[in-house]
Amino acid sequence: MNLKTKFMILSVFALALLVSVVSAQDAALSAVETAAAPAQDVLAAPAADELYIYGEVQAADAEARTMTIQYYDYDADEEKTISISCEVATKFENAASVGDMKKGDWADVMYILKDGKIVAKSVVLEKEEVEAPQGAAAGTQDISESRVDEE
Repeated sequence: MNLKTKFMILSVFALALLVSVVSAQDAALSAVETAAAPAQDVLAAPAADELYIYGEVQAADAEARTMTIQYYDYDADEEKTISISCEVATKFENAASVGDMKKGDWADVMYILKDGKIVAKSVVLEKEEVEAPQGAAAGTQDISESRVDEE
């Protein structure tokens, strides 16, 4: 065998060895990543992660202790509607309970997934503002009527 042939055989052998080492490292890294982040079915297992939405109240049922909120999902780039249950432990701000909510109010809701249900932990309610009739706002006057002529 000449020198050129020996060099080619050694080069191929070195390249094969390098490829097998890199492949083994990739397989080991993939196994570590899989073990570190197991797949999780969100609705199957109770989750302690708190999620937040802000949206307009579409309906509120005091008896069933549920509310329906329409909100904008920025990830999906569309309007969505969600039904949320409330528990006795749900904290309300600007309202005593679901019964104080009405269509058109805005709500900032912190919720969790519990036993396959969406459950509110806290609700901050913003009541729909009612516009005052023109000229009826407190402290406004018609300047032409309150003018005093000075001579």
